[in-house]
Amino acid sequence: MKRVSQLTALALICGLASLSSMAADMPHSLTLAQLQTQNGAVIDTRISAFYNGWPQTLSGTSGHEPAALNLSASWLGAMSDEQLSGWAKQHRLTPDMPVALYGNDDDNQTVKTRLEKAGFTHVSTLSDALQQSDRLQRLAHFEQLVYPQWIRQLQQGKPVTAAPAGEWKVIEAGWGAPKLYLLSHIPGVGYLDTNEVESEPLWNKVSDEKLKAMLAKHGIRHDTTVILYGRDVYAAARVAQIMLYAGVKDVRILDGGWKAWSDASLPVERGTPAKVKPAPDFGAPIPGQPRLMVDMEICIDQIANMRVEQMNLVMEATRQAVLSKYAPGEDDLYMRTLELGQVQESDFYSHVMHDDLDSIVRDIREAHRKDKTTADPQPTLDDVKEKFEQALEQGSQEEVVIHEFCDRMQIPFEKISSEDFSAFLRILSLSKMLKNPNNMRGKAKPQPYYAPKRKKRR
Repeated sequence: MKRVSQLTALALICGLASLSSMAADMPHSLTLAQLQTQNGAVIDTRISAFYNGWPQTLSGTSGHEPAALNLSASWLGAMSDEQLSGWAKQHRLTPDMPVALYGNDDDNQTVKTRLEKAGFTHVSTLSDALQQSDRLQRLAHFEQLVYPQWIRQLQQGKPVTAAPAGEWKVIEAGWGAPKLYLLSHIPGVGYLDTNEVESEPLWNKVSDEKLKAMLAKHGIRHDTTVILYGRDVYAAARVAQIMLYAGVKDVRILDGGWKAWSDASLPVERGTPAKVKPAPDFGAPIPGQPRLMVDMEICIDQIANMRVEQMNLVMEATRQAVLSKYAPGEDDLYMRTLELGQVQESDFYSHVMHDDLDSIVRDIREAHRKDKTTADPQPTLDDVKEKFEQALEQGSQEEVVIHEFCDRMQIPFEKISSEDFSAFLRILSLSKMLKNPNNMRGKAKPQPYYAPKRKKRR
């Protein structure tokens, strides 16, 4: 009897072990409420279009679960382990955090495998995903970012979500001649060279008249839906911005550009663009949305601010260098001139910019005041003073000032003529603080100056 009991117990233990092993292999699932109590993270494994708000079927649910992250299974082939780890850190995901996935089974398994390889130990599925439409979230204006299958269905005349209200066009945007377009492009689309909407040297928007002519050439009215894509997604984005500025009401962009269409294995064609019937009239005043003018922001944020600040730094560094070496006093005429010669930003923008743009300019400047990515890093006053001190050993004070001024104003020193350099010297000679060993007074003609070769600045 005892032996039977021992055998029964052994069998029971083995059975429990087997069940435990099976439970470990079985996909674990959690509801959203359960996951939230564990402070876990939700990950949407579908393509970004569905996450953004496009329904998977014409009348299906739209959006993603609250606070869900998008890690599409389709991305993982192009993501290294380091990139996946960086993505997790960016979203503050840790390996011991509960993570619940939702999407189709294959996509969930693909993402689960990669996450477990990255060290995540609590990966499950979300059992009640996309079942409560009232809690789903969508990106604002998600319909402006279309996906390849949507374009294909539109071209085939099939019903689609957020269909254009009237006439529509698909256009590839790129810089220069359509070399790659000729080899392969989305069937039936046109081509727009970005040179038609941007002008050198700063690549600002072309004039409104040229913009009007461009739109007419491509058969675009204010009520034409324009769908843009490019080999370079930035080209399509720039064209879209300018079209919106002009007044085209409905401008959309293919998410992922040409690569997204190619990766979807959808039909392509080759050859030149088809002839387009010009639009007789845009049908609305241009610009329709002047506040979207992008070249104003570029001018203010990257060019004007930078030049004003650099000029002021040079003036102040010069003033302080003279003060430290000669101690003339703050009331000295030339010291006051160097101080008053600094440009006040408020005066600059008030007088240079048109009155009706002042509010726009002020908003843009405030938005980018702490932006370190749109312009080159600006030197501090100490940096400029240090360069002045180093340069004092390289020549006369007048030469140092001229060199530094040219450096900060990005004027090629070697292109300054001898006459211009001599004129600069004559101006500087008026300062009692700058002792010029080669006094130009009394000379009938300025002497040629041959600048010494200077090392290229890094």
